[in-house]
Amino acid sequence: MIGWVAASGRLDKGAWLLFLILFLWQFPHFHAISWMYREDYARAGIRMLPVVDRDGTRTFRQIIVTAGMLVGVSVLPAVLGLAGVLYFFGRIGVEHRTSSGLFVAAAEKTNVRANG
Repeated sequence: MIGWVAASGRLDKGAWLLFLILFLWQFPHFHAISWMYREDYARAGIRMLPVVDRDGTRTFRQIIVTAGMLVGVSVLPAVLGLAGVLYFFGRIGVEHRTSSGLFVAAAEKTNVRANG
């Protein structure tokens, strides 16, 4: 947001959308990484969600829910006129690919799929 304000001189809807996109992006990313290294966290005594959620149900539910929110928020720049049609359809394509991969990862719950 600091960069947005420095470049535009305003704290407007574009800054807040960028914040929301980055905020929501971190959760599926972080949970996927923590799923891949859950044994390391367990050995270190760090009680991350994937450590206490041994079968991965809650972990992958969190990944899917926050990724789903990210899909909606990531197209808002185009909907609100801050980006064009190319951005909108590009995001739809990327989010479709990512979402389909998330459902496969949630079903298989493997480190390879979490890395995805």
